[in-house]
Amino acid sequence: MQSKKKLFALIGFVPIFMFGFAFAMVPLYGWYCDVAGINNVQSAEREPIPSIKNIEVGHERNIKIEFDATLHESVEGIVSEFRSLTPSITLSPGDVHSLVYRVKNISSNPLVTQAVPSITPWWGGEHFKKIECFCFEQQTLAPGEEKEMGLQFYVHPDIPENIKTLTLSYTLMAASEMTKSASL
Repeated sequence: MQSKKKLFALIGFVPIFMFGFAFAMVPLYGWYCDVAGINNVQSAEREPIPSIKNIEVGHERNIKIEFDATLHESVEGIVSEFRSLTPSITLSPGDVHSLVYRVKNISSNPLVTQAVPSITPWWGGEHFKKIECFCFEQQTLAPGEEKEMGLQFYVHPDIPENIKTLTLSYTLMAASEMTKSASL
């Protein structure tokens, strides 16, 4: 009789535990992404311009910055080109740089897009400072329009010595896809 009570208690506990675990997954996943640096959303924040005026340029070392661009499935077949016109650069921490990404809408319909940035390695992301970026706002493309979008940034001199290369990657998606994801 005692073993039946234990079995029923276990059978009752398992679904309650599963429900609680499923409910806790959203904040746990957010915490995991913060710790692992996955989809480093903090890198999409605008760096206040006054803070760059007193940055000392570190000419004693160089950092290689690689620029990557990916099309989300929501714009595949609609956008024919999305890329940085400069695949990579080498710079001194503290130097302000500007470059251009190009995007082309090949459809016969207007398209509203959003670029989502990510920086690897994740622990270098907090040192990559965007002053101006097309990722701060949605971009509207007319049918057949080709657009050049600017990025202005610097790497903070406090970047750890062991980081020699940073990769800035953008995923371009339809803005409607962003609102779907936000409502989940």
